[in-house]
Amino acid sequence: MAKTRAMRRASLSRRRSYRRRVKSSACRGKGPAVCRSMDACKYSSGKKRSYCRKSKNTRRRRGGSRRGGSKHHKRRSHKRRGRKAGNPQWAVPATLFGLNELVKRKQLKKLKM
Repeated sequence: MAKTRAMRRASLSRRRSYRRRVKSSACRGKGPAVCRSMDACKYSSGKKRSYCRKSKNTRRRRGGSRRGGSKHHKRRSHKRRGRKAGNPQWAVPATLFGLNELVKRKQLKKLKM
């Protein structure tokens, strides 16, 4: 699938923020002796190149405690409100029905007298 302009723009901003984060690292540009002496850094050396890097390669998460840093999550169109403990909804019609019966009885007594 070809990348749209919006997708390119998003990836460009992501790239920029990554570049900013990498450049601000304290380990960047250190030699092997200084790098090994620092607690947060690790000197990485391979076949082609060697450099100082962060010892912990932690991934930045979006949205706090969600795992994996997922961007998209399901949104509810409206929140359902649960019943409150002080006002049970099922009791309201029964109460009204009972009051209605009492009123009818009083009216019947008045008519008979």
